[in-house]
Amino acid sequence: MSFSDHKLIISMDANAFLDPVLDKSPPLVGRRAPTSSRALSNLVPDLNLLDSFRLLNPSAWDFSFFSSCHKTLSRIDYLFISKSLASFCLNPSMASSSLSDHRSVQLRFYLPSVVSKAPRWWFNLSLLQNTTFVQRLAVNLEEFISWNEESVQDPGYVWMAIKGWTCRDDCQYQCMWTTVGLYQAEGYSIPQFHGKWPFVRFLCFEEPASALASLLNGLACLLMLLRYRRAVPRQSPMYHTINAFSLVSLNAWFWSTVFHTRDTYLTEKMDYFCASAVILYSIYLCCVRTLGLRRPGVSSIVGVLLILVFTSHVSYLTFVSFDYGYNMAANATIGMINLLWWLCWCWQNRHTLPYWWKCGLVVLLLHGLALLELLDFPPLLWVLDAHAVWHLSTVPVHFLFYSFLIDDSLHLLNTEKAGVKLD
Repeated sequence: MSFSDHKLIISMDANAFLDPVLDKSPPLVGRRAPTSSRALSNLVPDLNLLDSFRLLNPSAWDFSFFSSCHKTLSRIDYLFISKSLASFCLNPSMASSSLSDHRSVQLRFYLPSVVSKAPRWWFNLSLLQNTTFVQRLAVNLEEFISWNEESVQDPGYVWMAIKGWTCRDDCQYQCMWTTVGLYQAEGYSIPQFHGKWPFVRFLCFEEPASALASLLNGLACLLMLLRYRRAVPRQSPMYHTINAFSLVSLNAWFWSTVFHTRDTYLTEKMDYFCASAVILYSIYLCCVRTLGLRRPGVSSIVGVLLILVFTSHVSYLTFVSFDYGYNMAANATIGMINLLWWLCWCWQNRHTLPYWWKCGLVVLLLHGLALLELLDFPPLLWVLDAHAVWHLSTVPVHFLFYSFLIDDSLHLLNTEKAGVKLD
């Protein structure tokens, strides 16, 4: 076995010394070292290790154990490190301990502030176009399942392994539930883990209810987008802007579904960033509808400013600090601007547009239902929490919102054909 590619720190009471002169008092001169010492001397270079104490104290006489029987001192306690860690090693020493007849071996490390990460692996999707590769993959999957399906009690583990779940992932999941059980047994409230409630895993879904709710929102958005395209001609002034808004929304619900299925560094970022994109684009949609039809230059300027805001927001969360409080405050502020802007437009057009109430009700519902997040209760049946309830409650809102968009787009088209000034 080769350990050259690993960074190891091995602590041991070896009951053997490395150097018969420096690690023994009285020194062992002119006599053959014991078998255990010779074995230790061979093991250290075989594992590509260094004696951390001797690394910076090449000629020091210091010992970790006194044998009252033989009246001898010896250094038989070690901290071995990989050679690749030698440059980070600081001040190895030994200190007395009241808990043992051995002295403790101490070692400090200097760790650089920036540690390079291994590059993230991405599957080459073009391989799926290769018939030979697909056939080979199918055979390997069948072999994997046949070899492993009888080795575990729960066949779900085999499916999880195929989907990329690791033993560490499952260990974290099992330890989470062990902790929850201990809390409940002692009468404490249910804890959160990294800011999230514990959820029962279903197949590959970490948060089944939230993932399902996000999927239903995406399907509702897709269904109503198709209905909008059938009902509204492309000549309508808002047609392309609404189509773009729908695609941005679909992208956000896709990443929300993925994030609630599997919480990773990438999926969390994409969920948060795409949600912010929807909120910002809704302001652009409002701007085009209320100002841009008469003053296209205004909507263009607002669009550029919103792009700059989005870029700054994403850059701050990515390169400065992924601050959840800041993200929530920023989205809430933008959402409030969006709410007030739409409500003002609805109030101004309440006598001229018979469908104005749909828009007003939609924006009030979206912002009112968001308050469900404040409930933040432990998940019912370990599945349904406040976040999932919020997502489920927004599914019907898509139908009302697109009903408004269809009515308004047809009104704008008819108004344009009649040669009336757009409002």
